[in-house]
Amino acid sequence: MPIPRDILDVERPKNTVVIVYGVNKDKYAVRQRVGCKRVNGKNIPLNGPTIGHIINGKYVPKNQNLNINLSKKKDNPEFNLDLKDWANIMLSNELFSGILEELKELYSEDDAHRIFAISILRVCYPGIKDYELKEYYDNSFLSELYPNISLSKNIVSEFFKNLGKFCNTIKKFMQKRADEVGLEHHLLIDGTLKSNESKINSLSEYSRKAKIKGARDISVLYAFDFDRMEPVCSKCYPGNMLDVTSYKDFIVENGIKKGIIVADKGFPSSAVQEQFDENKDLHYLNPVKRNSKFIKTHNLLDFNQILSGFEGIVTAKLVCHQNSPLNCQILSSKIFLSKRS
Repeated sequence: MPIPRDILDVERPKNTVVIVYGVNKDKYAVRQRVGCKRVNGKNIPLNGPTIGHIINGKYVPKNQNLNINLSKKKDNPEFNLDLKDWANIMLSNELFSGILEELKELYSEDDAHRIFAISILRVCYPGIKDYELKEYYDNSFLSELYPNISLSKNIVSEFFKNLGKFCNTIKKFMQKRADEVGLEHHLLIDGTLKSNESKINSLSEYSRKAKIKGARDISVLYAFDFDRMEPVCSKCYPGNMLDVTSYKDFIVENGIKKGIIVADKGFPSSAVQEQFDENKDLHYLNPVKRNSKFIKTHNLLDFNQILSGFEGIVTAKLVCHQNSPLNCQILSSKIFLSKRS
């Protein structure tokens, strides 16, 4: 919403900016400029704390109006906390600010800021409930970095409901993250079972652990970039679906075409051999099952080299079917097969 010219013309301190806020967007705060940051080759200005407000056509510094009615926060334009949580918010914002720019490519600016703010709050305050987001937002420096984000429990509830309905947008976001994985990056792919007895969704099924847990599950597959220490993509499957079945669908749908996939014995490379053949920049490092014929056929337990730096890792090199080079490693008493172009 554009700020009226008469408000912008009000005399105020230098290096400040006017921010509009309030339910009706009829209140104006004056914030100090504290510097800028470099994003995608551009200098983006950084706004600092609020130093005053424009009231009745005049600039009023914060320290000139100390008669704050604490019981009427909503109606008081001068209500602003003096102490806010800072360190954890600033660290998270510095580390994850790039994700905000990725969100803006697919979502509106308001929605991108809301998603980013909620994510930061959940990282900084584990276990926070949806109805607590507004309070933690107001009490942290996040409200200074990204002001005027609506996080009331009613807005958040409706927002989450609508956010999940746009599956294609979520898929595009994860595909874009997968596409940015480097050639030498290690993608850790794993799955987990989440207990869920809901009668609404179609994913709750009895898994192999049903006898032990006594409940139905949802299977969740996810990929984690070990080098960047960031999650890349995830997807939910029925609890009774085998990992080997969902493995191929997960790779194809998320467009994973680069990097080194590191998985466990539930995700054999044979399940997605077609994708490995088609994408020369996609490689794997998978453990061999203990009863695999590879171990005996190629004498994998007879090692010819020891890697320097750690006595527990030994290697053996050989050539397997179709003249494709295989590198077999033992790490923590597990044998791995890896293929590189």
